[in-house]
Amino acid sequence: MVYNTQPYQDEGKFFENKTAEILQRFVGGACYPATEQENIYDHIDLHWVSENLDYTIDVKGPKKYNRWDPNIQFSDVVWIEGQNVNGNPGWVYGKSFYIAFWLKDGITFVETEKLRKLYEYFKNGQLHIGVKPNHYELYRRQGRSDITFTMPVEDLLKIQEYTIKYQELKELGYTL
Repeated sequence: MVYNTQPYQDEGKFFENKTAEILQRFVGGACYPATEQENIYDHIDLHWVSENLDYTIDVKGPKKYNRWDPNIQFSDVVWIEGQNVNGNPGWVYGKSFYIAFWLKDGITFVETEKLRKLYEYFKNGQLHIGVKPNHYELYRRQGRSDITFTMPVEDLLKIQEYTIKYQELKELGYTL
């Protein structure tokens, strides 16, 4: 079966553009998109230049419970990808400095290196195929080559660098 991935690419671009807009408008600095090569091979969506430093960011928008659900829903877990559907290194092995997660209360920035170390710690555990395991247990979808695990958002927040709260944006007159 061949899936049309265009709607997911469009959603991804929407959250990448919103992240860049919010960073520039409320945090400062300037953003520019990653090259196609950076996006595909390095897992970088955008660059944020602030105080003469170029931070690379991979943006993770909110997920749907399944691909046919028309609504995006915020979850109490995030998925950490160690290997993608093609069997190549997942985004946790990418070259981005930050992963920006769109969560229930805001956009949370976590250093990729922290997530990589976490994945490295758990990567030699038992691999569950087709049956979703507990948090931090490796999971592969049936018939795919990806390897992921779930992590509670509350644990992610313990290792974050910072969060741009939606409520603060709203108070500043910004609507999503």
